[in-house]
Amino acid sequence: MAVEKKASTAKAGSKAESKKSTAKKAAAGKKLTSTSLLIKIPKGGQIIRSFNLTPSRPLDGKAANWILVDPAQPTKDIDSMQFSFNPDSTDLEQEFERAIIEINIVQNPDESGIWRFASNGVTVNPAFSDVNHDVVVEISNQGFTLIAQVQLIGDVPEDIRFGYLASFTDSMSGKVTTYESSDPDIKIGRP
Repeated sequence: MAVEKKASTAKAGSKAESKKSTAKKAAAGKKLTSTSLLIKIPKGGQIIRSFNLTPSRPLDGKAANWILVDPAQPTKDIDSMQFSFNPDSTDLEQEFERAIIEINIVQNPDESGIWRFASNGVTVNPAFSDVNHDVVVEISNQGFTLIAQVQLIGDVPEDIRFGYLASFTDSMSGKVTTYESSDPDIKIGRP
């Protein structure tokens, strides 16, 4: 059992190191710009998108910006996502329409430790809760990946403000602390 755990930890560590060097390369010499991302879901269809999230611990008592980027555009920090479903979809098409969003944690090269999604990976602001239950999330890949399924059944738009929830394990002390981001929101509508 201990051997399996040790091998698993080594594998997770090598993945983390690989992602850490990728984050360094992407951020080296490039200035990030904030943006809102529009994702259009085809009528009766699905779309799958992958993103990288680099969390940061608070600095001087202030929350840090957690960087969410499309790997194809690593200099654009995505602050919000808008999911646009087709207004002409039939009831049957609406049942099958969805966006699958994969968010992979990238280890912060400025911090000595390991980040993983905690609990279910997100916390929803109660004032902007997901009243129609259009978003379902799950954690996989030993806490390094969050998968979200976004749907819209009906025509009522939603605005959901949330924070990512992740734990940081300090590499020296082994101390685990849970943090919540404060910046993202999603809008779901037709269109």
